[in-house]
Amino acid sequence: MLEVFLPLPTHCLVRSARKSDRWMLQKFVLKLIQSEALGFDLRIIICRLLKIGCLGLFAALQQLILMHTQSLLLQSSLILLLFCTMLWAIAQAGILILHLVLIPTEPLFNWSLYQVVECEGVPVGCAALASYERFCVLYHVYISSAWRQKRLGARLIKQIISQAEQPTYLVCKPQMHQFYTRLGFVDIPWKQLSAPLKAHFKDFDRDRQLSGIAWKIMSCSQTSSCIHNTPR
Repeated sequence: MLEVFLPLPTHCLVRSARKSDRWMLQKFVLKLIQSEALGFDLRIIICRLLKIGCLGLFAALQQLILMHTQSLLLQSSLILLLFCTMLWAIAQAGILILHLVLIPTEPLFNWSLYQVVECEGVPVGCAALASYERFCVLYHVYISSAWRQKRLGARLIKQIISQAEQPTYLVCKPQMHQFYTRLGFVDIPWKQLSAPLKAHFKDFDRDRQLSGIAWKIMSCSQTSSCIHNTPR
């Protein structure tokens, strides 16, 4: 059954984030990561570190073989392979550094992607919508603990989705599946995702294999019930 919405409390509103909200957004996102995504981030970081380590060992093995071979053809092939391996390792290290930097600082740079729930003049929650060529991604949905159970998160999501020009996707843990289903989101099997969407959500598929968490990919569009089930 779809969620039936009531208007926001008279002392609450949903608005676009301002530049002055950056540090508040960062605080909300760090709380969200700490409570919901810390294990995920640690597993992805460890996975990338292991990949870099394996590439380093592979490069060391190539150097060892290169030092003991006399074949010019084999030496040339090993040098080319070693060069490619090192480039791959550097690229993976760059991705890891970028990931580590963006975990705590993403709202500082992308504050304009966020919507804020404000009650009694104080921000109490946020959510972000990133737009790509053929789809949008909803993420960092957070409501302060003291303001939960008031349907603020649902109203915030509704307003964000109504502004999306492309189908909107999100990823959530199984325990949040029912909440998003009530909002009109539907499950999208991994096999049905387009190549760009698979690339975007690949870390969650990798974590599913590592941790066993059945991450849910869900979607809604301008023609679906998650838009037309309007508040009343």
